Amino acid sequence: MIIHPVSLEAPQNPTVAVIGCGPGGMFFLHALAAKRKSLLQQSNEGHVEGTKSLDNFPHVTCFERGSTPGGLWRVGKSCEKNDEEAVNMYEGLWINAPSPSVEFYDYTFQQHGLNIGKNKMEQSTFICRKEVLKYILRRVTQHENIFKHVQFDTAVKRVTYDKSLKKFIVESEFDGKLSRNEFDKCVWAAGSNGKPKMVPSIMENLKKYQGTIVHSSEMNKLESLKGGIEGKRILMIGGGYSAEDLALQCTKLGAGQIYISTRERENIVSEIGGWPKDNVQVLEFRVPCGVKVDESGCGSRSILLKSTYDEEDELEEQEISEVADIDIVVFCTGYLPNTDFLDDSLNHFRGQKSVPKWKTPKGWMMSTNMLSEALGHVKPSKRLRGYVNEVYSGEDKLYRDSILIDNTNMMSLSEFNTDTPLFELDIHANFCARHACGEIKIPSKEEMVQEQKDDLLIFFDCIVFREEMDDKYYEAICGLPNDHWYTLWRKYKKITPEIKQFWKEEYAVKDVKTIARMMEDEAYPVSFGSWDKLNEMGEKLADVMYMDQLCRTQELQEVQGSEEAQWRTFRDTSLLISSIYTGIRAAPLEKRWIDIED
Repeated sequence: MIIHPVSLEAPQNPTVAVIGCGPGGMFFLHALAAKRKSLLQQSNEGHVEGTKSLDNFPHVTCFERGSTPGGLWRVGKSCEKNDEEAVNMYEGLWINAPSPSVEFYDYTFQQHGLNIGKNKMEQSTFICRKEVLKYILRRVTQHENIFKHVQFDTAVKRVTYDKSLKKFIVESEFDGKLSRNEFDKCVWAAGSNGKPKMVPSIMENLKKYQGTIVHSSEMNKLESLKGGIEGKRILMIGGGYSAEDLALQCTKLGAGQIYISTRERENIVSEIGGWPKDNVQVLEFRVPCGVKVDESGCGSRSILLKSTYDEEDELEEQEISEVADIDIVVFCTGYLPNTDFLDDSLNHFRGQKSVPKWKTPKGWMMSTNMLSEALGHVKPSKRLRGYVNEVYSGEDKLYRDSILIDNTNMMSLSEFNTDTPLFELDIHANFCARHACGEIKIPSKEEMVQEQKDDLLIFFDCIVFREEMDDKYYEAICGLPNDHWYTLWRKYKKITPEIKQFWKEEYAVKDVKTIARMMEDEAYPVSFGSWDKLNEMGEKLADVMYMDQLCRTQELQEVQGSEEAQWRTFRDTSLLISSIYTGIRAAPLEKRWIDIED
């Protein structure tokens, strides 16, 4: 791909700076390209409004520190000339969700198959990273070459706002030369997964560890040679999607025993119904607290784990346990946003260390749900338990998760709320593109804040969201009897008809309802219905999410103890999952996932 630097000469039209050309930045440029194409058609048909809008169409400059588009979805660091901390995916990564959850309305997998010359029109149920990136790149360039607006190999050093000029000042470096440019609007799209997050307290506890320590984003260091992982005993810290995927990837590469240490029970890896080759052990409520040392104080490869168990039941296990002879420790502890270059006044991730306090209206009652009979009325806490993973992400500073309330010309593109992050990013990118074109009527600050409070109450009425936000509700759930269907699943992973009903009617639906609400609020071109009632397309996506839950849990539990359990993963599902747009069924993998070379 040959990329030429864009001109930074001051245009007459409104100017927009976009920081980052990962999915968020690409989706924003794609939304503008689609809008430009539509306006051009209107103008050619003689519509005066289309011509006027084209005459005032924003001039966009996107700054990307890498040499190619894709952001986190690229592989390796060779494309990152300007940042040693840059994060890219490892070569063997596959997506964790079924393919219909990453398919877009305006460029289906059927269209993609025709464009790349595939004989078959169906897409595999699960897709590897490089295929997703190819699909995204094809989609975002279908109207025009959006990359003509991108200044590649350009590191943004500083973004500030000059109140007297009412301009954003972007300082950047390209080919060793510093530049300073002014813009009317700014879009931060540098990624909420911009930098590896290492937990300092755990790193301190492992300072005498004698093995190899890497972050999940650095797995290419170990994958470069098969012998780097083969036969090794591995400890993964963290129970999210990274740990799930890496445990499978390391098993495929011939790793020995794999341990996954998790701080709590509510995580992705604890739900898995079985692991291939039976070489993965999830250690719930366990975090590294030290390294076994000899009499002289020298460290070792044996790691000590302490309990984080805080429920009312008595802990039967010993307080300190040990995992011996660990060759590799992998921090699957997530990422931090890349916002170091933003002035504090423009950075919604900064400025508030603690979780905001809030109150429900007097007399508020939760709607009747599957736990109402067992729990009764639980009086809400006066403080949020937390957002995602109990890390404050600054959502309350943004209007509709996209526009900075204190400076509405500053926009942000990142995912907060769902397990369908590409959908979420695309909705917000369309909203921000409309704002860049002057189509959004921004409410007053008071109205925006009130809308956030109203939204909080809507989400709070959902079992899954309230369990994450409300300490008192979480404690009430922990206090359910051991023979209650919800407890049977939480503690013992026993699948009952009631928990399957819960997955179908509550768990699988909550993300789709959230997406549907975003689509409705932000006037997205496609509708999934509303929070109160999903439409047919929304119901189809909810079915996809439900089947995704079944292939991770029930399908794997059912084969335990058989020969099939030695190779079966959730990606080897036999469930029939279809495109929500074309109805074409996703195809099963051509061979066992564990036998596919990445």
